[in-house]
Amino acid sequence: EPFDEPPTEAGEISSAAPVPAVRPKAPGTRAQAVHVGPAVMAAEPGGVADGAIGAPSSMLRDRSSTFYDHSRATSPPKSLPTWAAMLIGALTVVAALSLAGTLWVAFGPKPVGGLTIEAVPADAEIYVDEIRVGTAPVKLDGLSEGPHLIEVRAPGHAPQDRWVRIRAGQTRIESIRLRPQSAPGGDSERSTSPN
Repeated sequence: EPFDEPPTEAGEISSAAPVPAVRPKAPGTRAQAVHVGPAVMAAEPGGVADGAIGAPSSMLRDRSSTFYDHSRATSPPKSLPTWAAMLIGALTVVAALSLAGTLWVAFGPKPVGGLTIEAVPADAEIYVDEIRVGTAPVKLDGLSEGPHLIEVRAPGHAPQDRWVRIRAGQTRIESIRLRPQSAPGGDSERSTSPN
């Protein structure tokens, strides 16, 4: 609230200012500012003030000082019962673990296996899932678990395609022998399902 009269001097009290009721504070506690009209009096730790009259000037502060308005104070928020706090904590842990599991499945390491491909003729080109991986023999590690398409091609030979199934933690060995091409544009051998 704004005040119309100037602050009082030490040892004085304005006629409009009520005499404050200051409770003694225990030694070692923080000082408490108490509103006394146009002045604010501080109850110092370990000291007792009986009012503004005769109070030392160190106990009086200007009305512009910050003080806590006890008339507008509200009671502290009530805490949750123990069972409710424990339930919220448990649900938070379950939600965090569920999220961590989902992220692990989505972005974590995938089960992988290996594949070694031997071919005749030795200079045959090897493709896995339509990507050239080199000339025979080829050893591949880190292939995802599941079916993969192997294609083997060599000049003067009929190309051959084969589906293979890779199992996690295992290396599969495939030997492919290409047949010499009988006529230009000859047929190629194709496997239609993974083994």
